Amino acid sequence: MAFLLTAVMVLLSMLVFDVQAYLGLYAMGFIVLEAVASSSTGMVLGGLVKDVEAANGAGNAIAFPMMFLSGAFWSVEMMPEYMQVVARFLPLYHFHQGLMELMILQNPGEALFSFWVLLGFAAVFIVLASKVTRWKDM
Repeated sequence: MAFLLTAVMVLLSMLVFDVQAYLGLYAMGFIVLEAVASSSTGMVLGGLVKDVEAANGAGNAIAFPMMFLSGAFWSVEMMPEYMQVVARFLPLYHFHQGLMELMILQNPGEALFSFWVLLGFAAVFIVLASKVTRWKDM
């Protein structure tokens, strides 16, 4: 699903906004890493919140502010200083920064920090997800 959504967004950006984006092997690996990080976050949330409606609301309460603070819609530098600090702690900020370096600027070396941040985030949330997920036989 992550690849399909990314392909649609990249294709639309190329067709509508004339963006020159290059989807290479590093970018695809980065997208997989973000999918793992996001899925593990969802698993932690699902393990902590048992009610489906409450989990949906909690997911939206996390996802929507993160989308707006991540730099996806406008540059983080346009935000007030305190919001910039918050944005730089979000995994989605590092995902967007890494993809920009890989797909637009074609500078994989500059995406390494974002890669390590996402890898650490994914590792922590995979461990947390394994702790809070209740496995039972049906």
